[in-house]
Amino acid sequence: MRKLDINAIFKDHCRYFVDMKGLIDFFNAHTKFIWSWGAHDFKSFDEKCLRFSVNGHHHKGYVYIFLHASDVFEIYLTDADDNITDEILDGVYIDELIRVLDKKIEWIDEYGSN
Repeated sequence: MRKLDINAIFKDHCRYFVDMKGLIDFFNAHTKFIWSWGAHDFKSFDEKCLRFSVNGHHHKGYVYIFLHASDVFEIYLTDADDNITDEILDGVYIDELIRVLDKKIEWIDEYGSN
């Protein structure tokens, strides 16, 4: 497994978040998902990325969200030791962010349509 290296990812192709509080507020506005994921401990790393913990059906550990230079999000899922377990590198727009994360963290077919 590869360890997540925040500084290397950031230096390679990501940019600073201009409004980290706005991104956290965005997640807080989607409480049914946040609660179902067991999301907590939201933390910014020098405005380079947002990290939070989850305890879902599919993923238990951390979610790291970076802002790519092309204004899309890049997402890494890690275990508690920051070993990368999954990554979403194809660029996720803000309007897709909750749905994409829910599929990786919590979604099961019994929930019905998303």
